[in-house]
Amino acid sequence: MVKSKGNSYILFALYVPTKPMTIHDFIIESIATGQNLRNVMVKLRLKRCGRKQQAVYRIVAIDVRSRREGRDLRKVGFYDPIKNQTYLNVPAILYFIERGAKPTETVYDILTRAAVLNPNETKLT
Repeated sequence: MVKSKGNSYILFALYVPTKPMTIHDFIIESIATGQNLRNVMVKLRLKRCGRKQQAVYRIVAIDVRSRREGRDLRKVGFYDPIKNQTYLNVPAILYFIERGAKPTETVYDILTRAAVLNPNETKLT
């Protein structure tokens, strides 16, 4: 785009990205390249699934700005409060915690009961 100003011309460069990047794409790309997630706020929290009155939950790594059933970054576990069953992908959980992801209080309790986190060493802040 060229704009005239008297006898001289001012050239404006417009940056048009080839592909628009959403926050989800940015986080996935930073995970794939091994960048630190401290600048991007990621939480480990529960995502509700199942039928009415028979709720089961997925434990997911998700951007804090997403809603409860929003798009998750990765599924890292499963929790059924009715049958009291828990499945955890421990390497994935530790991967996100090492990079700064904070678990919610409920997920923190699930992880301490499963002995993934030591309650004396890790604090919820």
